[in-house]
Amino acid sequence: MRPHLILGGLCLLLMGMSPVTYSHCEDALSWQEVPSPTVNTLRSVSMIDSNDGWAVGDNGTIIRWNGLSWSIVNIPEIVSVDLASVFMVNTNDGWIVGESGTVLRWEGISWKMVSSSLGIRLQVGLSSVFMAHSNDGWAVGWEKARALEKGTNGVVLRWDGSSWSKIWLSATDNLERVKSISLVDSSNGWAIGYTNEPDRLGRSGSCAVHWDGKSWRKVGDPSTKSLNSIFMVNHNDGWVVGGEGTILRYSKDSVLAASPAPTATIVIPTSSPTVPSPTPIPSVRASFTMTLIPYALPLIIATLVGAFLLKFMVTSKNRGKRKVGAPPSEQEIRSSLVSEYNRLNSELKAARQKLSKLTEAYSEGIIPKDTYGTLKDEYESKISKLEKSIDDIWPLKHPIASEYEDLSAELGTVKQKITKLTDSYAGGAVTLEAYRTLLTNYEKRSSELKREIGEIEARMKNELSILQEEELKITKQIELLSAKQLVGEIFETEYIAEKSNLDSCLTGIRRKRLSLTYLKLAS
Repeated sequence: MRPHLILGGLCLLLMGMSPVTYSHCEDALSWQEVPSPTVNTLRSVSMIDSNDGWAVGDNGTIIRWNGLSWSIVNIPEIVSVDLASVFMVNTNDGWIVGESGTVLRWEGISWKMVSSSLGIRLQVGLSSVFMAHSNDGWAVGWEKARALEKGTNGVVLRWDGSSWSKIWLSATDNLERVKSISLVDSSNGWAIGYTNEPDRLGRSGSCAVHWDGKSWRKVGDPSTKSLNSIFMVNHNDGWVVGGEGTILRYSKDSVLAASPAPTATIVIPTSSPTVPSPTPIPSVRASFTMTLIPYALPLIIATLVGAFLLKFMVTSKNRGKRKVGAPPSEQEIRSSLVSEYNRLNSELKAARQKLSKLTEAYSEGIIPKDTYGTLKDEYESKISKLEKSIDDIWPLKHPIASEYEDLSAELGTVKQKITKLTDSYAGGAVTLEAYRTLLTNYEKRSSELKREIGEIEARMKNELSILQEEELKITKQIELLSAKQLVGEIFETEYIAEKSNLDSCLTGIRRKRLSLTYLKLAS
């Protein structure tokens, strides 16, 4: 029996014999406070990935996460404006909305003010922004109908890829404010807000509206409490939270229904005139369970140990039956290189665009000289590395193959010259003496090229033979490794690591074979 199996059994026995029936383990991935560069209230966060994200808040606060720390990004135009929502589409596209109808857009280099149909006014506020994709998005909020009126009207704006436009919706006529919006895609979305228009019972509360890709439709008043935020997981699942701990859930069968509160199960004993009532059983949830624990403990231990052993046996059996994954074929390697080439070119294009935008922003005085110098060095370094990576795989040629191709091209040129010379002599444009001299030179060079090409073909054949022998050798090593793992001579972790290394070597050999036969990726 292996040491880890014995250790596992002892651990299970110790767990079962422990007087502590249940213990709480702290989650190693618990929430932890991260140092913040600001004391202002933050109201929204949007992450692109683990190393890039943004958060916004009061007094024009914009901060960015670089994978190690948060830092403040200064936007002089919005220093006193409260920002309510940020949404990042990708690394080069993002939006921020807030007080006074403020709309900002990120295009990979800096945040810039974008004009909305609301204008920049004190009696306007945007609460939430959500983008289906770069060319389709929504922002919601409120505005005063007239300067002297106390009430406000809900506002809905739409981005069509070039500008924001105000959408007049009958579905939101009675909304004082639209607080939050969330889209599943361009043809399915929800927004929530609140209204002061009393319902049939005289209550005032919230309102939910649905977007079906063509129009907004009022669904109803799901709660008399204020609703603050909505998020749609998919077409059939969504959540809303609000005041006084309100939580609503949307499902396919029920629209934004309040989640039921946990309730206690009450058992009411029934009596019969002919059968005497049984003695009541006290506290089933507490005392009965605690009484059974000592008697059930051996059974629990036996069950856990048996399950562990069964799982180990099944795993070992399946592991023995596991087929060794075949290393990639030449066609698969070729396809992966095409994908790699396309990916590197896309990254190169994006890096060059960022450098161009950076230079433009610096020339316009938007970013300081130090920031420009730092980012410029980063982009130029990345561009240089990408260009080198592309050169390494395109065109995919072995030095011998390149030499062979050059000589073949020259031989073709010599043959064309001989044909043209013969035609010129036949037409009387070249004398017999000149024809014989040039023809002798061309034929001599043709013979030399054919000899050199023959030598290269022999070298190519020899190189391919060596590569085939190496491939066969590694293939046998993989088979031997699999046999050792099958009989338990090596652990699975060792097997995976060694096989990964051998597969990598095998892929390298096949790439050399491709390059030796100069198979161009574009063909």
